[in-house]
Amino acid sequence: RERRRRVRMSEYEHDLMQAVVSLPRPPVVVAHSLGCVVVSRVAARYPFAAMVLLAPVGVTHGLDLVAQTARRAPDRLARMAVGVPVTWRSNDLFHGLDPASAAAYLDRLDDEPPLVQMQIVLRRPAAAPVGSPPVLVYGAEHDALVPRSGVESTARFYGVAARWLPDVGHVVMLDEGNEQALATVLGDLSAVLGVAAR
Repeated sequence: RERRRRVRMSEYEHDLMQAVVSLPRPPVVVAHSLGCVVVSRVAARYPFAAMVLLAPVGVTHGLDLVAQTARRAPDRLARMAVGVPVTWRSNDLFHGLDPASAAAYLDRLDDEPPLVQMQIVLRRPAAAPVGSPPVLVYGAEHDALVPRSGVESTARFYGVAARWLPDVGHVVMLDEGNEQALATVLGDLSAVLGVAAR
C-alpha cells in the first residue's frame, strides 16, 4: 500500500502470470471489469483453457468508459484525468443490493492506483489470445459504469456475441441476483468446454 502511487498495470499482469504458470495445466480464468484487461494481456502470452469476461471495461481501449463517466459524473472524469483516485458510489456498482450490504462492500473497496486508473484509458490494444481458447463475454443489464458499447466491442474483438446478465449491476458477483448470473455463466461455460455443470 505504501508504494501504490507507483503501481502500474504491468504489475497486475505479472502477478496473474506468476499464478497461472504455477498451475499444473492452463486454467479457466474468470475476470471482472479492469481484470478483463489484465487477463486479455496475459492471454496474449499464455494459453488459457477458457476465458470468462464479466462487465469488461473494453480490451481494445477505454474510450467507452470515458464517455460513460463524462455523461454520468464529469467531476470524477476530471479527477481521473489528473491522477486523483475516483471514489465510486453504491449506485455506480450495484443494482438491487440492500443499502447496508452495499455500504459494507464500499467500505472495503480500495481506490485504483492513479497510474493504473490512467492506463485503463490510455493503453495499448489487446492482442489475440494464444491457443484460441473459448471466450465468453458478459455485460450486466444495469451496469452504470461500463456502457453496452464497451461490452460489445470486447465481444467483437474475440469474435463472439456478448451475453447479458439480467437484474445485476457492475459488480455482478456481489449484487443481488448473482446466483442467477453464476448459474448462467456456469451453464454456458460447461457447454463450451463440453463438461457437465456442477
